[in-house]
Amino acid sequence: MTPTPGQIQAAVTICDSSAAHCTAGSSIQLQFARDLEVVVNWQNVPAGTHTQKVSFLLPGGDLYQAVEKSFAVAEGSGGPVSTMQVLPLAGTWITQRRLTGVWSVALELDGQPMGTQTVQFTP
Repeated sequence: MTPTPGQIQAAVTICDSSAAHCTAGSSIQLQFARDLEVVVNWQNVPAGTHTQKVSFLLPGGDLYQAVEKSFAVAEGSGGPVSTMQVLPLAGTWITQRRLTGVWSVALELDGQPMGTQTVQFTP
């Protein structure tokens, strides 16, 4: 689906922070990863203060963690605005319990769903 002009858009990049330059990937090896980074590049966001919510969902669909972050957009700019959320991996339940499989990362802006992206955690 092509966004209409002026429609709020979010480009999401998920990557392993321990990789050089944190290039986007769809599969993360837990034995080598330190953190999972979720970078959101927002476009056409109206001026004001907004709340972004990033939810990390286990392979079965249950919520593992949700994090909210506020950001401001200056009058007349419409973005672009970039945010980053980090999910620790090393030393957490994720690695200790080998919670592998396809995880989902759900994104909301001001309480409105903006999309979901998946990432594969491998041993």
